[in-house]
Amino acid sequence: MPPHLLLTVQQVHGSDILILNEANPDLSHFLHIECDAIITNQPGIMIGILVADCYPVLLYAPEQKVGAAVHVGWRGAAAGLIGKTVQALRDEFGCAPESLRAAVGPGIGAHRYEVDRPVRDAFRTGSGHWEEIAGEVTLGKWQLDLRRSCQLQLADAGLKASNIECASEDTCCHRELFFSYRRDNGQTGRQLGFLLLS
Repeated sequence: MPPHLLLTVQQVHGSDILILNEANPDLSHFLHIECDAIITNQPGIMIGILVADCYPVLLYAPEQKVGAAVHVGWRGAAAGLIGKTVQALRDEFGCAPESLRAAVGPGIGAHRYEVDRPVRDAFRTGSGHWEEIAGEVTLGKWQLDLRRSCQLQLADAGLKASNIECASEDTCCHRELFFSYRRDNGQTGRQLGFLLLS
């Protein structure tokens, strides 16, 4: 596949979504768009999310042949980016949430991901489920389970549990397999979570 058919964006840990619903062979003007999710119904264009501890979440609507790639760090999770993406799939393409398929790729495990009060507060006022996704380890410090947050948000958005697959690997613990921003103090590469509609 020619490299110009791979579309990535400027990820900013936000909750904006790029929707690509028209044929456009020149994707270069999308490369500098700041967002953290991409949705497309265009065949032959690979959409990708770059991660190194955050979670890549891929969504597919088999009936409408629409796909989405979502970059989920704690900010996107707290802001409910997964639910917003599912809602956009419904609003823009008529995709019923219960028919969607989801894959949650590898990311940092809760036992290696310690966060503080601002993160707790963002979840409590945002996507919620704090008590189910975090365990306090010391006063004002919690271990955050982003994988579980992704699962709960997919379920909240209407996906069937049988249509959700999650990788169990922890990026921080497997140096031989994955890049990890926390493990490598920010000096690292990125994994690519991607999908391609044929």
